[in-house]
Amino acid sequence: HDVYHPHSVLSRGGRPYVLESVTSRLVGEQRSQWSVDGYARGLCFLEDGIVAIGTSVARQTPEGGFQNSADPGEPLGICAVTLLEEATGTRTVTSLGAYNNEVYDIVPLLA
Repeated sequence: HDVYHPHSVLSRGGRPYVLESVTSRLVGEQRSQWSVDGYARGLCFLEDGIVAIGTSVARQTPEGGFQNSADPGEPLGICAVTLLEEATGTRTVTSLGAYNNEVYDIVPLLA
């Protein structure tokens, strides 16, 4: 199937995953029901079935979707990191708006 504005291509369990920046969805073998609030850029699989997705403030398309923040239009979405628990669908959103309007990628840091 088509992927729109792919970002953060990763492999997990031998399967590819990518974020669709414009639709703010996680795409694997099928389009996920998970979506986040913003222009999705930054994907990281953490332990215990938790997925971290970064979002930037975007611009609204005429259809109401997201486009790159450099494009013209009204601001839409938030700059944040969203943690999604795969088993339950629970999400925890940490806003980064006090620091910036954009997230470009997410990487795990080892202590």
